[in-house]
Amino acid sequence: MKIIFMGSPLFALPSLKALIESNDHEIIAVYTQPPKPQKRGMIVTKTPVHELAEKYNIPVFTPKNFKSIADIETFYNLKADIAVVAAYGLILPKAILEAFKFGCINIHASLLPRWRGASPIQYSILKGDSESGITIMQMAEGLDTGDMLLKGSVQVTDTTSFETLHNELSTIAPPLLLKALSGLKDQTIVPIKQDDALTIYAPKIKPEDYILDCNQPTKLVLRQINALSYHGCLYNIGDLTIKIFAAEVSYTQTASNYNPGEVIDLNFNIACQEGFIQPQMLQLPGKNKIDIKQFLNGYQNKIKDLLQHQWE
Repeated sequence: MKIIFMGSPLFALPSLKALIESNDHEIIAVYTQPPKPQKRGMIVTKTPVHELAEKYNIPVFTPKNFKSIADIETFYNLKADIAVVAAYGLILPKAILEAFKFGCINIHASLLPRWRGASPIQYSILKGDSESGITIMQMAEGLDTGDMLLKGSVQVTDTTSFETLHNELSTIAPPLLLKALSGLKDQTIVPIKQDDALTIYAPKIKPEDYILDCNQPTKLVLRQINALSYHGCLYNIGDLTIKIFAAEVSYTQTASNYNPGEVIDLNFNIACQEGFIQPQMLQLPGKNKIDIKQFLNGYQNKIKDLLQHQWE
């Protein structure tokens, strides 16, 4: 099949690479987000999908949207059989969704209809799901409402981080995608409608969602940290904001003698509503990430100052 691939981040790379290496398909074009300034140096950077496409000399298109007739005509004139979408980052209008014989299919990072929306990986962890997965689906105008073609699942545990689940899902996606494409071409796959009554949404993560909420049991605090480990949860103490990327339960006894969020000792144990956690990977403002051992060895005076500030 002649395919247009539409994706941007690392999540999409394994699927794009599988299509490139397949003898049954031809990637005739790649659509991805435009290059953007990144990090402190504000260096204009291409998306991972953009870089991989250029490595294989695949034409790349980077429209900011599909509002112009010219961009839609360019898409039509590529004369593909189907478009494959994986975390592209743009809303596709009806004209794009219906441009080709087989339309557009999407690689969605959840077991639909659970976790429709922008943040399915985060919400699978936040809400304590025991499994997550990939749904290959036909795209429709609604938010992740299209018919389902194939699913594959992976286990989620109390220690699963965003990075772990992200990588597992991006790894199981390619074989599902290839199987779905073959089924569509051979007309051997039967699309299944989603049960809208089972729909749960995973909205876009907002800035305030990254603020660590210690006013809840340790189990839920760790879920928040694990779900947002790609960014780090923001732990505010005094006038200092520390990013916490990983943590574990340190004490399970009651924390009733302490306020939620309070550092209780020089080992940087933090009180929660029930029990205590100890960060395992963290970052001070303007510094690199360090593990807890490095933090305790290098910042004892800082911890003492923080404790003193709390007690004043």
